Amino acid sequence: MHIFAQRKMIFDIEQFSKDIKRKRYFKSRTLKYVGKETGVSFAVISRVERGQVPNIETFTKLCTWLGEESNRYFK
Repeated sequence: MHIFAQRKMIFDIEQFSKDIKRKRYFKSRTLKYVGKETGVSFAVISRVERGQVPNIETFTKLCTWLGEESNRYFK
């Protein structure tokens, strides 16, 4: 988990990455396919799945693809 100092909110990267992996698996989608659907490079999606915190633009695009509200990943 990562803490954003200004708001003191915790971003749950573990849950975010699990949700991406789970949806990809359930939908039988490759990283490249998801990249084309979202406009995010497959390499970036791979890094996020391995726990790298995405920038806000990537986070927003992936939340949209997941069909989840962004606040789901903050505590």
